[in-house]
Amino acid sequence: MFTGIVEELGVVAAVDARPESAALTIACQTVLADATHGVSIAVNGV
Repeated sequence: MFTGIVEELGVVAAVDARPESAALTIACQTVLADATHGVSIAVNGV
């Protein structure tokens, strides 16, 4: 169960459809400003 805090609402900027999956590019402004390698960022509601 997710127990974190929602920090930002992003927007799907691009969808790369593949035969059995898809890659999404999500545009956001502030959540990545202080992100470093290894942090966990959850995406929900897609």
